[in-house]
Amino acid sequence: MAREKKEVPQLGGNLSAIKDEIKSQVDLILAAENKRSEANADIAAARAKIESLGIAKKALAWAMAYSKLDVDQRSGIDLSFTIVREAIGLPVQADLFDGTMIKLAEAAPTEKPKPVEDDLTGAVVKAFDGMGKTDLKAPPSLKAN
Repeated sequence: MAREKKEVPQLGGNLSAIKDEIKSQVDLILAAENKRSEANADIAAARAKIESLGIAKKALAWAMAYSKLDVDQRSGIDLSFTIVREAIGLPVQADLFDGTMIKLAEAAPTEKPKPVEDDLTGAVVKAFDGMGKTDLKAPPSLKAN
């Protein structure tokens, strides 16, 4: 769709109303830019605080992006992530939680963390079964020991 060509105000006429409106709109733009700068500074400070707690920048960004997805999008990402990790030879879950589980066990030796491999294997196989791939077996790295 072509833009409608606007008539340019002519010099020599009374431009005070136009100038007043321009000034008003520029003031609004500057105020909004200032608010945006302040918001960006607040966001940067919050991210820096989270990073100071030992959380990696990318982990925070990924988790925040993931949290904004709807349930169907999350399911698709989860399944895709699992498939890609398996395809490139990265363990699914074990490498993600083993270190954390060990630290949790050391911090609270009376509580045993629940293994997640069985739940994940079932979810992946069930998802593939639902797509008509009934002969799929769970990859060895997903199977519980």
